[in-house]
Amino acid sequence: MLRKVFLIAFALHSCLLVSCMENQRTLDQMQQYDGPLVEIDSVNTIFSDSSVVRVRMFGPKQLEFENGDRDFPKGVRVEFFGERGDSSSVLTANHAHYFKDQHMYKVTGNVIIRSIGESKTMKTEELFWKPGSKRVYTEKSLTITTPDKILLGEGLDASEDFTYYRILKPTGSILLNQ
Repeated sequence: MLRKVFLIAFALHSCLLVSCMENQRTLDQMQQYDGPLVEIDSVNTIFSDSSVVRVRMFGPKQLEFENGDRDFPKGVRVEFFGERGDSSSVLTANHAHYFKDQHMYKVTGNVIIRSIGESKTMKTEELFWKPGSKRVYTEKSLTITTPDKILLGEGLDASEDFTYYRILKPTGSILLNQ
């Protein structure tokens, strides 16, 4: 009787083992996860130089990936500060992505830069920001509004604080009555 129970148990165990082995996948067959490793809500990042705040970045959500890239799927608000520590300009966008290997941000969707002191506003749909060179640029169409005129064009090279800018292909200007 004991031998019979042993044979039945051995047969069941063998069936289970073979069944499990058929369902195992090799590492090559498994799909590699490429989603975010870290998800942060309400991120507030401060960039400083010699203990002086130069840039402050806000985002409702930040995703960080294995390669160091970061995504801001719910938009960003970036404040740039002048030499005296006063806010010089503000950049907002519906979406942003940081490319670690290029140390560059790409912001898209309703991109707006407002110069605080000079009352200038630039609007476009895509802009690149390189913190190392303190420059922003785009090849897309844009509109710059100042107190006395509206400038239209394609392509922009500017300082991140928007005190200097150059429209690469101006397409028009409108003088405003004051």
